[in-house]
Amino acid sequence: MLLFGDMLVFTVLFVVYLHARGPERDLFASSQDHLNRSFGAINTLILLTSSIIVVFATRALKDPRWQHLASRLTIAGVLVGTCFVVVKLVEYTQKVHAGITPTTNHFYMYYFVLKGSHLVHVLIGLTVLTVLSRFARKPAPAVR
Repeated sequence: MLLFGDMLVFTVLFVVYLHARGPERDLFASSQDHLNRSFGAINTLILLTSSIIVVFATRALKDPRWQHLASRLTIAGVLVGTCFVVVKLVEYTQKVHAGITPTTNHFYMYYFVLKGSHLVHVLIGLTVLTVLSRFARKPAPAVR
C-alpha cells in the first residue's frame, strides 16, 4: 500500500506538471536549459549505487555466512545515499545564489516541489535504513 500510495502521489504530481507545461512549453524549455544535467546524472548513479548496496545487505541477511556484513552494507547504503542529499543541497544553493527560486516562474515552482518531494523521500529512506541497520546487527533468532 505504501508503494502504491507513493506511485499515485508522484503520478499525480507529474500529470499536474505536464498539464501546466502544455501552454508554457517555451518557458519550460528555456528554464530547463539552466539546469545542471551533471547533477541529475550524478544523483542517479548515487541512488542506483546505494540501492544495489542495500540489495546486497538484504541478501546478506538471508545467508548465515554473510549476516555479519548486513549492518555494514546497510550503513554503506546510507552513506552513499547521503551523497544524494549533499549534491541536492549544492544544486539548490547554486539555484538560489543565481536568483532562481520557486517564485521565479511556473517551471521552477514545479522543479522545487518535485525535487523537494524526492529529497524528502530519500531522507525518510535514509532514516529507515539507519534504524534497520541496528536490527541487522542483532543475531538472527535460533529456529527450532
